Amino acid sequence: MKNRTLASAVGLAATLALLLGGCAPTPAQSTEAGPSKAADLSGKIRIGLAAPAASLLLPLVAQDEGIFKKHGLNDVEITFMPGPQLVPAAAGGAFEIAMVAPPTGELTALQGNGSLQTVAAWGKNPGQFLVVTENIKTVKDLRGRKVGINGSKAGSSSLLMNQALRQNGMTFDDVQVVVTQDAVTQVQSFSGGQIDAMVTSEPLLTRAIASKPGSHVIEDYSGLDYFPSPEIQANKKWLDSKPDQAVAVLQALDEALQLWKSTPDVAKKSIAKNLKLESTDPLVDKLYTDTTNTLFTKSIQPVTVAQMKNLFKMLRDSGFSEAKDELADGIVNSSAFEKAFGK
Repeated sequence: MKNRTLASAVGLAATLALLLGGCAPTPAQSTEAGPSKAADLSGKIRIGLAAPAASLLLPLVAQDEGIFKKHGLNDVEITFMPGPQLVPAAAGGAFEIAMVAPPTGELTALQGNGSLQTVAAWGKNPGQFLVVTENIKTVKDLRGRKVGINGSKAGSSSLLMNQALRQNGMTFDDVQVVVTQDAVTQVQSFSGGQIDAMVTSEPLLTRAIASKPGSHVIEDYSGLDYFPSPEIQANKKWLDSKPDQAVAVLQALDEALQLWKSTPDVAKKSIAKNLKLESTDPLVDKLYTDTTNTLFTKSIQPVTVAQMKNLFKMLRDSGFSEAKDELADGIVNSSAFEKAFGK
């Protein structure tokens, strides 16, 4: 069944991000064999996507190109929903899988809700950018300026903004923080002059720059190779009760990733369709090039405990003292990945 609900149009990073650190990309995994005949693949799988961003479209490619069905998954439902709403919904059982930028899912676990676990990712870096108005040249010029944060101070845009400030000897106390409802609202605030800077992802970045002449990127976060985004956050009850489904989902997503890279027409069709762009829009080609050459790993990757500890350090630097290294192992769940790819 193909059932796609567009609950909201938001940016990531959340977005784009996924962003794998410490381990080197592994060769593409072979998924041609598909699930075994004895696998239990029955039942609906509800996948939530935190934003209509190019980096999050692999599940839609898997659905549109029949890859989920090839792997025995005949009832997949895909929904767009803002990350701050998606994560608690997945933790409560409304979704089996939430695909989001960190640290929203991790913070849910750290705050005592162990319903979500981090399973895998397919990005090399955050895929997000710090964009500013024309008269701001460096991060240090943000002192006293209005800085937009998407969703809350627990989101990826806040974490990445804080990272840039700290690297330049500043904190949120040195700027005026403006919290917007979601990524789209954040861009509207930037375009309307209510904020001077924000962290956002494509395609919202291109739209923001086009709407605000002279605006430009001063930080691309490409060095944060331990920031695993987008992440696959899975409901633990589902992982425990339907392990065969989890394995098949990962195999299908990896096949969709390989198809994305090898067949540009398929990927560009998905970008144009799901981001509501004309097929001739130059942004379609840009998003394909960016994801393929800069963002995506060679294959679906596990999120390691070492990467999680690096993320936890960023969280502690942002005031989340509960992000203790000893908790990292309980948040990472690599069992489905190991069963899917034998690693």
